[in-house]
Amino acid sequence: MFSCVKDKSQPLATICNVTNPLTQLDWLQSKVKSIGELNPDVSKYIMIQSATYNSETVFIQTNCDPLGNSNYPVYNCSGVFIGNMAELGFSYFTSQSILWKASNSACSAN
Repeated sequence: MFSCVKDKSQPLATICNVTNPLTQLDWLQSKVKSIGELNPDVSKYIMIQSATYNSETVFIQTNCDPLGNSNYPVYNCSGVFIGNMAELGFSYFTSQSILWKASNSACSAN
């Protein structure tokens, strides 16, 4: 049987020991706020993704700007910059998931 209702007896998934990193990690909340304050013609291309890198959860500020570069900054759970995705090696990132994109996003990824 298929159900759209989440089983409330199951624990919610956590990222960096929180259930909602966008509101529970202060540094990430500030990053999203600062992106939202950018010109809408810029912010519409920016996304925040979570991923696994070296068995650790990381956050990546990506973009889908066709004219932009792919030198995406990567941060650990504490918000410490650990490098750019290109330098760290794209193939080492797994389980990528979009956490945030602007309401006027031009990105087609879900």
